[in-house]
Amino acid sequence: MRKAEGRRILLRCDANPNLGLGHVARCQALAAALDQLGAECIMLGPDQTYQTSDVFRDWIRQPFGGERANPSSATATGTDTAVVAAKAALADANWLAQIANNYQADWLVVDDYRVNEHYQQVLRAHACRWLQFDGSSPQRLWADVVLNSSPAARAEDYQDRVANAASQLLLGPRYAILRTEFADASANVASRTSTNANAKLVIRKTVERESESPIQIYLNFGGGDDRGALRWCAQTLLDAFPHPVHLKLVSGEQNPNNGALAEWASRQGPQLEFRVNPPGLSELMLECELAILAGGTSCYEADACGLPMLLLPLVPNQLTHARAWAAHGRAHLIEGWSDASPAALRDRFIACMLGWLRDRMEPSPKTVQERRQLTDGLGAKRVAERLMV
Repeated sequence: MRKAEGRRILLRCDANPNLGLGHVARCQALAAALDQLGAECIMLGPDQTYQTSDVFRDWIRQPFGGERANPSSATATGTDTAVVAAKAALADANWLAQIANNYQADWLVVDDYRVNEHYQQVLRAHACRWLQFDGSSPQRLWADVVLNSSPAARAEDYQDRVANAASQLLLGPRYAILRTEFADASANVASRTSTNANAKLVIRKTVERESESPIQIYLNFGGGDDRGALRWCAQTLLDAFPHPVHLKLVSGEQNPNNGALAEWASRQGPQLEFRVNPPGLSELMLECELAILAGGTSCYEADACGLPMLLLPLVPNQLTHARAWAAHGRAHLIEGWSDASPAALRDRFIACMLGWLRDRMEPSPKTVQERRQLTDGLGAKRVAERLMV
């Protein structure tokens, strides 16, 4: 094994507008932390158009399972799809094990929730050491390190799932992989100033639909397809509170709705900003009083910036995480994007802002404890240090 500063780490994930960009974003953030410790990183999987970091020695494009992994017929049956998916997983596992051998990798980082137990057994048979990101799947896990940064993650839930007795669990937002800017933002949250008088004025005028003192709202539904949620949420808030809100809409470059969003946003006046993949997201968040999000990586970013959150999960796998944020007092939740109503968004928005005001006007020790940040932005550093051991 190479000395620590010469470690070679292969990071395997995939990305597209439907899958989203969360996997590739956190792999790049982790690679940046590894690079700071002297490791050599190679990215495997996504198209290089998703590259936002120069820390990789190599970037090798390989869709999950290879170029021919998906059924070619739109009329494929469920059985056909399942067979193709199983073959794709095995093909991908064997390809990854071969690349790991060719590069003499010290560690693999596997960030794709399509990785099943058969896939893991291939890696184990090739004596690979790997860290595996885990979501809400009930499958058994064979990785040397299992990482689940959800606030819902509990060690007891893994008692019957971890098949590798030597596996280490890294659980909770303490291990959320974020860019360095969010560690800096978390450290500076205490310096944010908002006088009690101004906070009270903002809330009263928001609820009473009066002008002046606009409240700054951050909206982001991930890097891929927002499914129309950005425009719907923004229009609902503009209709409900026409004067005292200022909306900052952020979209990813792979959102197919960007063209229509930009055209619509251009007609909304100074109350609304629309930006695609802007730099300095932490600075943008720190300008705001509330974040409206789906339930993915952006939740950790908002939490690191000390923002209360209103969550509207767009897909089922975001719901468990969103419920956990709500259970920890860090978010209000609207369950079911397909059933969400303007009245529900308006009511939860007001409840969230009243909670924000209460915490600032009468911050009891109990409230401070219940609503404290869960994310300090140092997760990438902690995980990188574990892989350098």
